Amino acid sequence: MLQHLGQLAAPRSIMLPAEHYAATWDPHIHYTPAVLTDMGKKFARLPEGERKEQKLLELCQAFHGYLTKYMAMVIQGHLPFRGGEVNPDTRLLLQCFIPGQSLSKVSLGQACRTLHLAFKGMDTGEVYDSLIFCLIKAISRYDPDYHKKVQRVAKAIDKEFHAKRHIDIKDLSETIGEPGYSVDDCTRFLRLLSKHGFLAPIAEGANQVVAYRRTAAWPPPGSFFQSGSVGVSYFVTKWFRYFLVDWIKARMGEIEAKEDVLQLDHRLAGDFLLPDQYGEYQRDPAVPHSFGGFTSAKTGRSVAADMTLTKTPFDVSALTLDWVNHTSDGLFGDLSRADRHLLFCIFSREMDWADVAVTFDVSIRDIKRRYLGILDRLRQKTRVQARAA
Repeated sequence: MLQHLGQLAAPRSIMLPAEHYAATWDPHIHYTPAVLTDMGKKFARLPEGERKEQKLLELCQAFHGYLTKYMAMVIQGHLPFRGGEVNPDTRLLLQCFIPGQSLSKVSLGQACRTLHLAFKGMDTGEVYDSLIFCLIKAISRYDPDYHKKVQRVAKAIDKEFHAKRHIDIKDLSETIGEPGYSVDDCTRFLRLLSKHGFLAPIAEGANQVVAYRRTAAWPPPGSFFQSGSVGVSYFVTKWFRYFLVDWIKARMGEIEAKEDVLQLDHRLAGDFLLPDQYGEYQRDPAVPHSFGGFTSAKTGRSVAADMTLTKTPFDVSALTLDWVNHTSDGLFGDLSRADRHLLFCIFSREMDWADVAVTFDVSIRDIKRRYLGILDRLRQKTRVQARAA
């Protein structure tokens, strides 16, 4: 218990440690969308090698301010407001975790907590590394010639598959036989044509799409291929959100599989949207854990808890007002009612320092000093009890 209290007593800094590779990057440098797109085109068209890696580093530095904004939100677990509102980009990210719900400060705050808990136990550098991992995946996916490649696929369909009823994805890839037209690539191109109604998917087995057929809207008009390159700032931020959601799903599964941990999740089954490999949102029935889906029969909600503390000999009662008023034994029994109330405000109510100081009618500095004093007394008590045990 005191180990956890100690972690909360010293909140994670939102500043990267001095030895971190990104600590010296300037988060206040801003590039215009046109400049970012030009950087992205150069990166995408370079062959693998040192120059491409250098251009990737430049792009990562260009998005550094974007990442630090989310890093601070993840670590603090609170919504960032400017002028009383959450900025549009942050809303787009958080709404990935609350599909079907109206966007409000309450629902966005809940989504923010989901992000915060997904990074539990990670220090600032590790949080940043996870975010930049998702960013690099998004940057690497950028293709400035995407629409030209889709046009190349459409021409191949007209020329090579005009007599065939179905367009097999593997056959299309082999027919074109050029770099950038793998089965996965062709699947994405055909998926775009299907999304706009020019093709219709043909599925086998568990809804796996193996081929496409032309619709009455075929062929696509020439104007469809003249939209030009997608802007890097739009593309990267969109795919960053997708990859971050995917990373969080995997992360929650890792936390879940640890000994003495049972998945704790407030979302209803089916409420979580996740991107498939093409970036399209799909509903996830529930966050899986090591025992499969665990859902309360009474509420229909996935539930879980960290069970390790139940094995300790100390008082780890829930911090409620009843606990504040009546606890007289165990770890917290020697604390005054006011001290327990302070812990209740911090850990249960999750009030910030300014609100706690107002509640106790003292300065922020005094309330922090009092809080640290309480933790010191609790640590000393646990050491004594641990030696006695």
